[in-house]
Amino acid sequence: AVFASGFRDYYNNNSYDGCNGQPTVGNMTRWLYKPAVFSNAPTSCKEILAKNSSATSGSYIIDDDGPGPRASYAVYCDMVTDGGGWTAFYNSKHGSPNVFSSFEAASPLCPDPINQCIRRLPPSAVRSWWFAGMCGNATVKFQMSAGGLAYFQSGIQGSWVNNTNMVNIANSDAAYASTFWTGSSGNNGWVLAKNSTAGAAGLASGYGLNANYNSCNGVVTTSTSAPMARLLYRSVL
Repeated sequence: AVFASGFRDYYNNNSYDGCNGQPTVGNMTRWLYKPAVFSNAPTSCKEILAKNSSATSGSYIIDDDGPGPRASYAVYCDMVTDGGGWTAFYNSKHGSPNVFSSFEAASPLCPDPINQCIRRLPPSAVRSWWFAGMCGNATVKFQMSAGGLAYFQSGIQGSWVNNTNMVNIANSDAAYASTFWTGSSGNNGWVLAKNSTAGAAGLASGYGLNANYNSCNGVVTTSTSAPMARLLYRSVL
């Protein structure tokens, strides 16, 4: 009546050498475990703010699918801009000299959730959510097209795609966020710009192949000490 054992009897009693009820030796025996996934972490920065209206901007732990299989992780939350509740999915100094990864890469790279972090959008993200682009103190919010969502959620390239419902939140021109570059074959990275335009007609970028797209709120900069660029989303609870 023995299922399995790892028992050595110094009296040479092999009566415990059973395998699934049969007396035998030599069969593989394994103990295994599977960690349970339980998470009380909030699903987004918006949820954090909804539960604590005095929450400040900074690094927080979220779990974007709640009790689902995805692990929790650290993000930067902007709790001030346009009422707060923004979850960052890209943080880095702006422009080509500072590009460290792209959304074409399946794995996130986040050595510092506040200053250098890139993660694809969660599977729950939809076009009705608000998204925002920032460079320095300039911010524009907008809603994405299906092509933009496919790129930032799954790394599916779509060249230039249009955004909709652009709103200048702070110190910018809403038109600077009218289009997204979402990569093409061998041409990875993103640009947030006015009507697919190079030069001083963009809001921010994480594109390393052409410095002509290094516009930070209408000013081209190629400095390694450039302002911070961020992409953020605000989910619907």
